[in-house]
Amino acid sequence: MRLFIAVALPDDERAQLARYQEQVDVAGLRPARQFHVTLRFIGEQLPDDCDLDALKERLSRFCFRPFDASLTAIGSFGSRVVWTGVSGAWQELKRNVDDALGFPAGQDAEPGFVPHVTLFRAKMPGGSGTMDLTRFPAPPTLRFTVSHVTLYESTLTSQGPVYTALAQSI
Repeated sequence: MRLFIAVALPDDERAQLARYQEQVDVAGLRPARQFHVTLRFIGEQLPDDCDLDALKERLSRFCFRPFDASLTAIGSFGSRVVWTGVSGAWQELKRNVDDALGFPAGQDAEPGFVPHVTLFRAKMPGGSGTMDLTRFPAPPTLRFTVSHVTLYESTLTSQGPVYTALAQSI
């Protein structure tokens, strides 16, 4: 069971990002239903003192002060992943989620937390290096309120991952 903790974008913002994707001629677009900001990829390794039911319970009791967020510039991870950054109190939220759920600070599967929404995964011709981001238009100016965090299960299928919400913060 592959697990991650994330904030899903609201429906209106998902729809606007999907329209933005239509402006970009590239394979590997992420479906709008998958737009989210991952706070922690758990994978299959839960904290030592916790099972799945306990993790769900901890998350269902977690609360935080909602904050405003907005999309920022386009960025990439190497030649495969293109994303739009998000502004807001993400670092603080991540620390608070990690503390509340029992994840030791600094023990992420992927260190160097960069809050973002993945727009697509693609291969650059030649297969290595960095993505030429100048070919992408600026993302739309979207603002939204972050008010809850969700625990998801990710099931890999031949059509791509399917995300199932398992628990949500209050």
